[in-house]
Amino acid sequence: MGQPLEAHIRKMQEFYWSEADPDGRGFVPLADALRQAGDFIEAHRILRDGVGRHPDFLSGYVVAAWLNLDRGKKDEAEGHFRRALQLDPKNIVALRGLADLFQERGEESQALRYVEVLMMEDPLDPGLQERF
Repeated sequence: MGQPLEAHIRKMQEFYWSEADPDGRGFVPLADALRQAGDFIEAHRILRDGVGRHPDFLSGYVVAAWLNLDRGKKDEAEGHFRRALQLDPKNIVALRGLADLFQERGEESQALRYVEVLMMEDPLDPGLQERF
């Protein structure tokens, strides 16, 4: 783990549940930093706790999806991306995540459903049409 990431994790740990974060919403950046550092177990623990307390906090589901992708758990990642889209049907990150997942699985028609929405929501994405 590089020093900038270690410093970021320490900063997020200090912030999480501090006076500046009385509701504990700092779980998302902390879990994401831990995920990037490869500490999947701690990232999962923090996400599970945070999403349990804040079930409508969309970014928690997005980071949980990324964590599951990193862990090779694509079905769980799909579930988290889908939950994010229930909260915000136009969430570009979740739409792209599902499009990528279905494309990897060779389920082109499913991938295209999400790509079509992505093209409406983010028409300036230069690589979108090239990738799908």
